[in-house]
Amino acid sequence: MLMKFLIIQKVKREVPLEKWSKLLPLQFKYFEKLERQKTIEVDYHLIGHQGSMLIVSVDSDEALSKVIGEDPLFFHSEREIFNGMVRNLENAESPHSSERAQALAASIVSGFEACMDNDLGVKAAFDSLYNTVAALHKLIKQERLSVKDAKTALNGLSKVDSVLQVIF
Repeated sequence: MLMKFLIIQKVKREVPLEKWSKLLPLQFKYFEKLERQKTIEVDYHLIGHQGSMLIVSVDSDEALSKVIGEDPLFFHSEREIFNGMVRNLENAESPHSSERAQALAASIVSGFEACMDNDLGVKAAFDSLYNTVAALHKLIKQERLSVKDAKTALNGLSKVDSVLQVIF
């Protein structure tokens, strides 16, 4: 059974331009190979970042590790498995809510729909989801995401995932 993972990869800022410019074409070729093998379903450049977003379909954690480990930019990038960030929302324990958390949690569906309504802006929709979940993730670390806000966010992500089918 195949599992889907949404991976956010960002090149480390300290990577010299010369090294990055040599490795990037190799990464493009690597991604093309994985797309032909149907391992990568989608890849997008992250707006405003040196990095990409990938949807990877694999049959095991070991296969996911291999996909990540064989990336030519492996040692020069940081990665987040979006699905893991989403699961961390379930760990919110703070009894205290914040206006920021409430606004972020409430904006998940509307932000996604606004991007998709704009000529099926899938890339922008993913960027919006990532930015929102990353901000919520930071609030967990600051103990400013309440259980109620986390549930609101997870419900919104569940609705979005009924379209995407890559988050849960």
